[in-house]
Amino acid sequence: MLTHRKKQQLLYLLLGFLLGLIVAAVVVFFGVIKQFTRLQIEKIEQKFPAKDTIVVNVNNTVASRAAKIPEAEDNVSAADTLYDDTEEIQVDKMVNAIRVHMHALDTNIAEIRELDVEQWESPMRFMGYKLAGNKLIIYGVDISDVEFAYKGDDIFLLIAGNSVLLSPSDEFLHFSGSLFQRHSPIED
Repeated sequence: MLTHRKKQQLLYLLLGFLLGLIVAAVVVFFGVIKQFTRLQIEKIEQKFPAKDTIVVNVNNTVASRAAKIPEAEDNVSAADTLYDDTEEIQVDKMVNAIRVHMHALDTNIAEIRELDVEQWESPMRFMGYKLAGNKLIIYGVDISDVEFAYKGDDIFLLIAGNSVLLSPSDEFLHFSGSLFQRHSPIED
């Protein structure tokens, strides 16, 4: 026969075990969701064409469906569901792609290395970069306004007497806002 103390210890053991199972299930569940989301994003990115702009043409099937909106929905109008068939969607576009020569920041090294650089523009006016291997993608910076240098394995972007250490990354990183002065469309 189990004493009161043994029953209490057994209860605590079972509660601890159940709590551990719940925590493990939550960790696994959110890990699976994150992985599934990443896979879906990669599939979507692969399906987009690599064109500069996308023109959306809406055929008559959308307009005919819009005409069948029930009259009970007063907050939705036919004008809300119809699209201009010449509407353009702005997307990122490549401006320039070149191979640049980088000089060493150490004056004792005369070796010149090369770097493949792509200059892109974003309708969101993003200013940043992604450095993967020997390829650099930059947004919001004109290639002709900058130089590149290296020190060891580090790559630097040189502009107006300032240097920016470019960190390798699989994701885009922002440039410091104070380093680059944006050209405002109001000034045009």
